[in-house]
Amino acid sequence: MQGKFEEGISLAQKLVEILGHTVHSLWCLAQAYAVAGQADAATDTLRDLEELQGSNKGAPTQIAILYGLLGETDRAFACLEEAYRYRQPLLLLGNVQPRMDCLRSDPRLRGMLARLNLLQPESA
Repeated sequence: MQGKFEEGISLAQKLVEILGHTVHSLWCLAQAYAVAGQADAATDTLRDLEELQGSNKGAPTQIAILYGLLGETDRAFACLEEAYRYRQPLLLLGNVQPRMDCLRSDPRLRGMLARLNLLQPESA
């Protein structure tokens, strides 16, 4: 978020080296690539993450954020719907999570936040 893209990628790569291929480490790496504008690397890492996740269904909100960062909003919202079905706690941060800024202009996010009773009152 500070624009230190190469440093972020390097740190995320070290995280993968230390933790191995975990949902969290791959999500961090894919996110670093995506915000740095390295869409191909982000997409490849996202595929690895989805493969690792398999039928676990443990990371739909994280995957939604990645799809949002890559501009694939329909896929992002499909993942958010899955997160809603599975009651994933990270979804509760949808109103404040900076990485979800890429989805804020889409009315579907507002609809989801309304279903979660997380909408903030609009200014008069």
